[in-house]
Amino acid sequence: MSAAVRAAAVLLLCVMLAACAASEPSRFYTLTPQPPDRAEPAAGAPTRQAPLNVALSPVQVPRYLDRPQLVTRTHANTLELAEFDKWSEPLSDMIGRVLAEDLSRRLAGARVFLLPVRQAVPIERIVDIQVMRFDADATGLVTLHARWQAFSKGGRTLIAAEE
Repeated sequence: MSAAVRAAAVLLLCVMLAACAASEPSRFYTLTPQPPDRAEPAAGAPTRQAPLNVALSPVQVPRYLDRPQLVTRTHANTLELAEFDKWSEPLSDMIGRVLAEDLSRRLAGARVFLLPVRQAVPIERIVDIQVMRFDADATGLVTLHARWQAFSKGGRTLIAAEE
């Protein structure tokens, strides 16, 4: 190998290493529960004798969202992944955790669990949530489209649904 080829290879290696060292640091994002509304009853206010036990099924998200990177919709049928903008935990887990916190606060006297429940509790309501779309467009406008269903009697009777 000639000296010129070795020098070129070393120079190329140095340039590649410098490019790797100068990469942008990752930014991590999380979802948070809504702040309490002053008009909402306090979470501890009893509404009945025994607390209502509500369980949230694991939240379903589309495969295009089942990744660490944030997704931006650049056109109607084109998505872009943000290389350095990432969720701090799996999106389906984060949505479930935040919804459980919100429901606990909004359903006064209820106990909200994430399925699978690791303790023996009688579950009176089960809520299924399916996210259909959750992304931002190029202007930063975020679209969330989700479906939910609430069941009683151990998930055997549909009592409410909305899309």
